[in-house]
Amino acid sequence: MRTYRAGSNQFRKRLTPLQYTKALGFVGVWTIAFLYCFRVGVQDVVIPATTQWAKKTFDVVAYAPTASKAYADTYTAGSAKIITPTPSISPIHTEIEQVFGSDSPKAFKLLSCENSSLNPDAVNTAGNYPAGSRDIGVFQINEYWQKVNAKFLFNSDINIRMAYQLYKENGNSFRLWTCGRKFGI
Repeated sequence: MRTYRAGSNQFRKRLTPLQYTKALGFVGVWTIAFLYCFRVGVQDVVIPATTQWAKKTFDVVAYAPTASKAYADTYTAGSAKIITPTPSISPIHTEIEQVFGSDSPKAFKLLSCENSSLNPDAVNTAGNYPAGSRDIGVFQINEYWQKVNAKFLFNSDINIRMAYQLYKENGNSFRLWTCGRKFGI
């Protein structure tokens, strides 16, 4: 038989990861209930719907913003409103839609290969001819072939408009881009 020293934690039961997660969820639900019941300087309590469990098991009452563009879906579970935020659209994404108009799906298809993060500071030198020339900005426009100073190509507005001009000059085609030839657009 083992003997334990006084004050040791050798016999203490450890929580499994699942038990730990459930305990945190339980504490979170009671915290929301406390905030609602006692209104500790909080106007609205929002329960984010991050899991199926959250959509099905909340029984506390929580206030949620009613009609807001920041929230896509509102679920009701019991008497609680559970809302999910919509992803925000970047200003570069909006600018591409405005400039390319009805051709913007083709532009986004090209960008899925060229620069999927729409990073205006992206620079690529791999496989360029002549060696050392750089593809710069959102649409990866080559500074050597377009005879443009790189500082202008890092400006996303100029880069997008220049890409649109090249697209129009080539008969509504992205064949100047490697990915445009790859996709046949």
